[in-house]
Amino acid sequence: MTTQAEVRDRLRAFLTDELGVPGDLLDDDMPLLEAGLIDSLGVVEVVAFCEDELQCVVPPEDIAPDAFQTFDALVSAAVDRWNAGG
Repeated sequence: MTTQAEVRDRLRAFLTDELGVPGDLLDDDMPLLEAGLIDSLGVVEVVAFCEDELQCVVPPEDIAPDAFQTFDALVSAAVDRWNAGG
Protein backbone atom coordinates (compact mmCIF):
# COMPACT_ATOMS: atom_id res chain seq x y z
CA MET A 1 0.00 0.00 0.00
CA THR A 2 1.31 3.42 -0.96
CA THR A 3 1.36 5.99 1.84
CA GLN A 4 -0.01 9.51 1.51
CA ALA A 5 3.54 10.88 1.85
CA GLU A 6 4.72 8.70 -1.05
CA VAL A 7 1.78 9.79 -3.20
CA ARG A 8 2.50 13.43 -2.34
CA ASP A 9 6.19 13.07 -3.30
CA ARG A 10 5.47 11.22 -6.54
CA LEU A 11 2.74 13.63 -7.63
CA ARG A 12 4.94 16.63 -6.80
CA ALA A 13 7.77 15.15 -8.88
CA PHE A 14 5.40 14.42 -11.78
CA LEU A 15 3.90 17.90 -11.78
CA THR A 16 7.28 19.61 -11.67
CA ASP A 17 9.30 17.25 -13.89
CA GLU A 18 6.73 16.25 -16.50
CA LEU A 19 4.22 19.12 -16.56
CA GLY A 20 6.67 21.93 -15.81
CA VAL A 21 4.87 23.29 -12.75
CA PRO A 22 7.38 25.49 -10.89
CA GLY A 23 8.23 23.73 -7.64
CA ASP A 24 8.22 26.98 -5.67
CA LEU A 25 4.56 27.51 -6.63
CA LEU A 26 3.46 24.02 -5.69
CA ASP A 27 2.26 24.69 -2.14
CA ASP A 28 -0.38 22.41 -0.65
CA ASP A 29 -3.02 25.15 -0.90
CA MET A 30 -2.07 26.51 -4.34
CA PRO A 31 -5.09 26.32 -6.69
CA LEU A 32 -3.89 24.16 -9.57
CA LEU A 33 -6.54 24.97 -12.18
CA GLU A 34 -7.43 28.50 -11.13
CA ALA A 35 -3.77 29.57 -11.06
CA GLY A 36 -3.20 27.99 -14.47
CA LEU A 37 -0.62 25.52 -13.17
CA ILE A 38 -2.39 22.71 -14.98
CA ASP A 39 -4.95 22.84 -17.77
CA SER A 40 -7.42 20.30 -19.14
CA LEU A 41 -4.66 18.36 -20.90
CA GLY A 42 -2.71 18.41 -17.64
CA VAL A 43 -5.71 16.92 -15.84
CA VAL A 44 -5.74 14.05 -18.34
CA GLU A 45 -2.00 13.53 -17.86
CA VAL A 46 -2.33 13.58 -14.06
CA VAL A 47 -5.15 11.02 -14.20
CA ALA A 48 -3.08 8.79 -16.51
CA PHE A 49 -0.11 9.10 -14.13
CA CYS A 50 -2.30 8.19 -11.16
CA GLU A 51 -3.70 5.17 -12.95
CA ASP A 52 -0.40 3.95 -14.42
CA GLU A 53 2.09 4.80 -11.70
CA LEU A 54 0.02 4.88 -8.50
CA GLN A 55 -2.36 2.06 -9.45
CA CYS A 56 -5.38 4.29 -8.88
CA VAL A 57 -8.82 3.56 -10.22
CA VAL A 58 -10.25 6.85 -11.46
CA PRO A 59 -13.83 6.53 -12.67
CA PRO A 60 -14.67 9.05 -15.41
CA GLU A 61 -17.36 10.64 -13.24
CA ASP A 62 -14.74 11.27 -10.55
CA ILE A 63 -12.59 13.47 -12.78
CA ALA A 64 -14.11 16.56 -11.23
CA PRO A 65 -12.71 20.03 -10.58
CA ASP A 66 -12.83 19.55 -6.80
CA ALA A 67 -10.14 16.85 -7.07
CA PHE A 68 -7.85 19.40 -8.73
CA GLN A 69 -8.66 22.49 -6.65
CA THR A 70 -5.33 22.39 -4.80
CA PHE A 71 -2.30 20.12 -4.63
CA ASP A 72 -3.52 18.86 -1.26
CA ALA A 73 -6.96 18.06 -2.74
CA LEU A 74 -5.26 16.12 -5.55
CA VAL A 75 -3.23 14.06 -3.09
CA SER A 76 -6.34 13.40 -1.02
CA ALA A 77 -8.31 12.34 -4.10
CA ALA A 78 -5.55 9.94 -5.17
CA VAL A 79 -5.33 8.36 -1.75
CA ASP A 80 -8.89 8.51 -0.41
CA ARG A 81 -11.11 8.42 -3.51
CA TRP A 82 -8.97 6.68 -6.09
CA ASN A 83 -7.22 4.28 -3.68
CA ALA A 84 -3.58 4.80 -4.68
CA GLY A 85 -1.51 1.66 -4.36
CA GLY A 86 -4.53 -0.38 -3.47
